[in-house]
Amino acid sequence: MRSPVRQLIFGLLWLAQPTLAQPTLTQPTLTQPTLAQSALAETTPPAAPLAPFELQFDVARNGKVQGEASVHLRQNPDQSWEFETFSRGTRGAAAFIGVKIRETSVFRWQQSTPQTLRYAYSQKVGFSSRARSFQVDPEQHWIRGRDADGPFELRDTVAVVDRHLLTLAIASDLQAGKSEFRYQVANKHSISEYRYEVTGKESILLGGQPLETVRVERIRSNPGRVTTVWIAPARGYLPVRTLQVEPDGETIEMTLR
Repeated sequence: MRSPVRQLIFGLLWLAQPTLAQPTLTQPTLTQPTLAQSALAETTPPAAPLAPFELQFDVARNGKVQGEASVHLRQNPDQSWEFETFSRGTRGAAAFIGVKIRETSVFRWQQSTPQTLRYAYSQKVGFSSRARSFQVDPEQHWIRGRDADGPFELRDTVAVVDRHLLTLAIASDLQAGKSEFRYQVANKHSISEYRYEVTGKESILLGGQPLETVRVERIRSNPGRVTTVWIAPARGYLPVRTLQVEPDGETIEMTLR
């Protein structure tokens, strides 16, 4: 069984995931495009499936809030996108030893799927820290990175996402009408397939109000750990709640404020 501090660190790492704000849509006025507008349309990338956002979550261990996570999604000037999660312990032992975790993904939208270009992770606990990062070249099909064991390189890779981007990918695909999801995920020194599926609809309480959600669970080859995400279509496919249950019964839950 993990210690309480290690369990919270684990939860902050795996459950510091995003929420997705839905853009406001207005009915356009149709006019005949000019030559300049036509030329611009040929060079302008298609609209992203998800809008920028900045939101906050509470992170609880066994039903008690012990941390918080701040997440944002923004577009960069070069048309790439940045998704970042900053998590920290705010109560109990996690606050005392100063648990802080930051994950940053720079990616591009390939149709409706995020495709990682760069990823960085850093963790600080007390006086110790660790970090890892990697860079992806989608055209040359390689990944190069560095972690505590030194530099590493993967060749002949397919288009990948890092695990930090998984919730974005699921929300985008769910919005497109899919009910089963498969992703090639770049992990430490390897690429693994992650699978998820819709397991039903459920009304949950958020801020004391009922909210209709779609429940999505990860499909694992080995039983034990259970990961569930509740996504709200009425809120722009927000992942409003995430729950991870360990084989020993420990729970880590993340809820939108």
